[in-house]
Amino acid sequence: MIDAGRYDDDDGGWWTTVGAWEPAASRFPGEGGIHEVLDRIRERGMVPGLWLEPEVIGVRSPMAESLPDEAFFRRDGARVTEAGRHHLDLRHPAARAHLDQVVDRLVGEWGVGYLKLDHDIDPGSGTSAHPGETPGAGLLGHNRAHLDWLDGVLDRYPHLVVENCASGGMRWDDAMLSRMRLQSTSDQQNLHLYAAIAASAPTCREPCRPGHWAFPPGTTPGSPWPCTLPPSPTSPPGAAPEPTPRRRFTCPTCGTPPPASTCSTPRRAGPLPAGCPTRPS
Repeated sequence: MIDAGRYDDDDGGWWTTVGAWEPAASRFPGEGGIHEVLDRIRERGMVPGLWLEPEVIGVRSPMAESLPDEAFFRRDGARVTEAGRHHLDLRHPAARAHLDQVVDRLVGEWGVGYLKLDHDIDPGSGTSAHPGETPGAGLLGHNRAHLDWLDGVLDRYPHLVVENCASGGMRWDDAMLSRMRLQSTSDQQNLHLYAAIAASAPTCREPCRPGHWAFPPGTTPGSPWPCTLPPSPTSPPGAAPEPTPRRRFTCPTCGTPPPASTCSTPRRAGPLPAGCPTRPS
């Protein structure tokens, strides 16, 4: 998985320029650019992945000028700006069209099979972009539109593996994880401090879902990194990943594999099956 920074043509100034999600020529100077790296990954029997923060547009990004004001979070008639970045409002068709174009390029054209979706912005109380709307109501509306956008992505690309990151362990809720195969547990980088996080994560989510990463400071080039990301349990090494099992999750308690309309774990959740110990009384 190629992490944040692949689009940085500004020597570390990428934080306020993100949004177009195009690779920086200075980072990939070869004739084929980033595709040389993606092809090399595939040649070794692996699936290439990319980090992406889809809901964020930097104030210096060209997308900040090309998208209308209505496509962003706003309060008191002005765009919400946090640490040099704006937040997209996915209820607006221009915002959603922009993200669909990005994903269709990365996944549909480039053949990326893994997306790590981050969310490193604090939008505050939300957005009151519509007349008479409270910021909390606007935030809820965006969150629902975001889930609908994820559904559309996974409908178009059912084999795409999506990791939920969100500042390393946030947005850890059933609605998000009914779409995401993995949940990043933390941005903690010290392997000694990560041990408690890794050990505790399965207490609140199925053990196959949490993703952990950590490395010791001063790791020498070529030495192994203590890092784990759970593989698909049904895919042997080098095989194409199974479709994201949104409609095939079994109940983590009773093991029942119900259809999408009768279990709490797939997207568009419904009631738990009768007799499941986790079903509310």
